[in-house]
Amino acid sequence: MEKNEERKVHSIASAELTKYLAEFFRSFRRKDEDYGPSSLRRLVSSIERRLKKNDHPVSIINDKQFELSRKSL
Repeated sequence: MEKNEERKVHSIASAELTKYLAEFFRSFRRKDEDYGPSSLRRLVSSIERRLKKNDHPVSIINDKQFELSRKSL
């Protein structure tokens, strides 16, 4: 993905999406504000709902393809 390129999250292939999500989740640790586990769970659940609503074939919460992004949390 090129810088400033916009795509819908559900249109990104799983192998690529897990890398983007991992970087996104790691960015929360770099900020001064501390996000609690419940805030992060709500964020992940929101992303999961969006993907399911748009018929994405895998789950970022349960499927092995998203292990990298889950570890980043």
